[in-house]
Amino acid sequence: MQRFQHAIPAGLIALVGLWVCFVSYTQTPAAAFAFPRLISTVFVVLALWTFFKALRDGAAQEGGFSRQEIARILPGLAVAVAYVFWGAKFFGFYTGTTLAFFIPPIDFPADWQQVAEDYGYNNIRDLYGYLVSDLSHKAVIDQLREIYPSTEIFTLPTGWATFDLVDQYENNLLLDDISLFGSYDDSIFRDTKGHQGKIVVNTGALIWLNGLYGVNLRTNDADTGFNTDLHTIAENIMDLHDQNYKQQ
Repeated sequence: MQRFQHAIPAGLIALVGLWVCFVSYTQTPAAAFAFPRLISTVFVVLALWTFFKALRDGAAQEGGFSRQEIARILPGLAVAVAYVFWGAKFFGFYTGTTLAFFIPPIDFPADWQQVAEDYGYNNIRDLYGYLVSDLSHKAVIDQLREIYPSTEIFTLPTGWATFDLVDQYENNLLLDDISLFGSYDDSIFRDTKGHQGKIVVNTGALIWLNGLYGVNLRTNDADTGFNTDLHTIAENIMDLHDQNYKQQ
């Protein structure tokens, strides 16, 4: 019996791998299971190699599993086998999976107007709106939802925080001493590429709270560190965000 103590667990793992591989290759649509098929195939090859190596070298192995060790392993193995043979098929490979895509602002704010005009838009807000609705939602999110129908996929347009704060800055509506370019603590942008300052980051965090966790920004009283009402800015952004691309 000691000869097979290393081969038995290796064989069980190989069986589990074979079943996972079988399930992944029999599910549709094929594109949705491309990654599980690749991983399970590699797993099966390694598991079978380990099993046959354990059979071949079993006699040379010293020691083995004691009854106490086997008793500790069995419950976890039973749960794993139950999931693979029943749960994986019943729930699907992507149990509880949710994907959130954050849509950032456009780089190099000093060039925004020229970039917008180069793409045929009057201003950067119109160009970003196209980036959100057409290039993100229609070209990416809709396609992913078709491939992964059991996965919840939504977006958070955090880039609007940057554009709204820039608009308030240009119209002297900010209630804080904020510059357009400068340090992290007191500017909208930290450099010419458009890395964001604290006021933008904090507004984006409020968008995350609402879009990811459902926090009501109207009643949330978290201190943002700014006099400008960042809660209202974030709330308006999420109110205007397409309902079909919010977390359901």
